[in-house]
Amino acid sequence: MVQGQARGTSQKAPVHRWQLMNPEIAIIGSILLSKGQALDELNLIPDDFNDLKLGRVYQELCDMRNKHQAIDALTVSAKLPNHSQDVHTWQHESITAENVSFYAQIVRDESIRRDLRNTGHSIVARSPAEDLDAVIDEARRNLGKLAESRTTGKIEYVSHLALGHLDVLATPRTYLKSPWDALNTAIGGFRPGAMYVIGARPGVGKTVVGLQAAYHLSKEGPVSFHSLEMSKTELLTRMYSMTSSVYMGNLEKGTLSDYDWKALNKAKDELCESNLAIVDKGTQTINDIRAHARTLQQNGGLRAIVIDYLGLIHDTIPGRKRYESISDFQ
Repeated sequence: MVQGQARGTSQKAPVHRWQLMNPEIAIIGSILLSKGQALDELNLIPDDFNDLKLGRVYQELCDMRNKHQAIDALTVSAKLPNHSQDVHTWQHESITAENVSFYAQIVRDESIRRDLRNTGHSIVARSPAEDLDAVIDEARRNLGKLAESRTTGKIEYVSHLALGHLDVLATPRTYLKSPWDALNTAIGGFRPGAMYVIGARPGVGKTVVGLQAAYHLSKEGPVSFHSLEMSKTELLTRMYSMTSSVYMGNLEKGTLSDYDWKALNKAKDELCESNLAIVDKGTQTINDIRAHARTLQQNGGLRAIVIDYLGLIHDTIPGRKRYESISDFQ
């Protein structure tokens, strides 16, 4: 029995220094030990630190590095006189600067866990009363940002990527053909997952072009057409004119010949087979459009979404500048 140890008790395992080390302190200490060079390996932001004081110190160190100022225990103590004693403690408690990337990953993971908890609390608080689609959309957006921030960037040289890209070039392209041969020749057609913007002056036919594209794509599968200006009646009139080749003016004025009616009846049979879904609510938000798209996707798939037009989508965040909301829509 070890002298001085009470009978019947076991000796506690020694507590090693690394077991007590706070990774946030280890980061600050590593920066001091490396005279600031460790900052070149870090992509943290002050908000990643749970200790607000350490977050502010980290920001000061980043500022010093950006200004090419010397970083060591003396210079930082002079810069932060209220933390002069802390500076020496942080440096003393850090074992090495070589593992700073490992420390940073721990701090970043803990920051993401805090954000996850906050997102969960927000969902619980908002779900009983607020619009469900808005809550789901906000949660999806926040979780997407967290997932992106979790990935660590790595350096990729062309010399490493060139060989594998040959397989990409050998893969057959998949494009959805537009109604216009010249456009198909120029861009190959519509690429799945891509966004295309039709820009022109008012009154020159952007809605007609969008409607023609939507109707043509609907022959390949369900397409969602969101109109924030025209009603279903106006859109259907244009679709009848488009598919029957009956002059639009005759349809609007009601001056239709027997030949026109025969063409319209033939167009009716074609339109009755269409997979084009029309939403003509003038107060649509991006959440409404996404919810409608999800519904289509769950009930037979979705080939494309056409919006007439982006600038009229109602923003769900009051007070934002218009360019900010449109950027979010994209």
